[in-house]
Amino acid sequence: MLKRAAESDTNVPRTLLKWDYQRGKLAGPDRWKRIRPGMEAFVHRRLYKVTEAEVLAAIAATAPPLGGTTSIDRAVGNVKDATSAAPFNLMLHKLLETLDRVPLWQDFETYHREHPSVYLEDIARHTGLPLDIFLGDWLAHPVARAVRYRLGTAYNSFIRELHFLAAMAGRHGVFLSHHFMLDAVWKIDFLYEQTAIELYLLNSDYKYEDGGRKLKCVDVNPSRDILEVAFSERHDAESYDKPWLIDDRTILNASERLRTGDVDHRRLPKFFS
Repeated sequence: MLKRAAESDTNVPRTLLKWDYQRGKLAGPDRWKRIRPGMEAFVHRRLYKVTEAEVLAAIAATAPPLGGTTSIDRAVGNVKDATSAAPFNLMLHKLLETLDRVPLWQDFETYHREHPSVYLEDIARHTGLPLDIFLGDWLAHPVARAVRYRLGTAYNSFIRELHFLAAMAGRHGVFLSHHFMLDAVWKIDFLYEQTAIELYLLNSDYKYEDGGRKLKCVDVNPSRDILEVAFSERHDAESYDKPWLIDDRTILNASERLRTGDVDHRRLPKFFS
C-alpha cells in the first residue's frame, strides 16, 4: 500500500521518517518502540466485507457517541490540540477486526477505559489533571467532556466513512481501498485505482476553501488526481446524537465521477523524480 503513496510523494521513506520522529517524540522512545510494530503489522481484512446493512444496524444499536457534548465543549483544556501516538482511525479499525463486526460507541469507550495508555494517559499529561478524571464519568468534568466530544466525533467519522465505502461497493459496484497510514500521513480517505478521495465536512473550521485549520488532501498530494466528496451537517445535527451519513445523491455523484475520471484536482506533471 505504501508503494501507492509514491504516486503522491517523491520520497515516501523521508515522509515516513518525519512521521516516525514526530510520533516517537510524542509517545517517548520506549513507548513508541512498543506501539510501532503493531501498527506496521496491521492489515485491513474485515473492512472489505462490511455491508451497508451492517453499518445501519450498528447506527441503530449504538449508544449516543457525543452524550450531549457539543462543539462548545471541544476547546476546553486544549484537548483538541493533544493527540495520541496511534491514530483513532487505527483503533477503530482494530476493533472492527477483533470484534468481527462494526464497533458500537460502547465498544470504543470501553476500549479506552481498558487501555488508558493509548490516549487517556496522554490527555492527563497534556492537561496536568489526574488520570482518574478521565477514567470516570466523562460528562462530569469540563475537560473530560472535551475528551468525550473528541472521541465521539472520531467514532462518528469512522462510521460515516465505513458507510460510504460499503455503499459505493454495494450500490454502485465501485470498490475503494483504504489504509490508515494513507489517511494519517497523506490525508487520503480512500483510493480508487490511482485517484485519491477525500471526504470533508463543509464548515469554517475544517478543510474548506476559506482556510480551515486542517490540511486538505490536495495540499499534501499535488501529484495525484483527487476527488473531493464534500458534505454538510444535518439540519438537526445539534440534537441528533447518532453518526450521520453522507446523503445518497452525493454518494451516487461520487461513483459516477470516479467512473468517468472527473476529479476536482488534476495531478501536476512531474518532469523530474
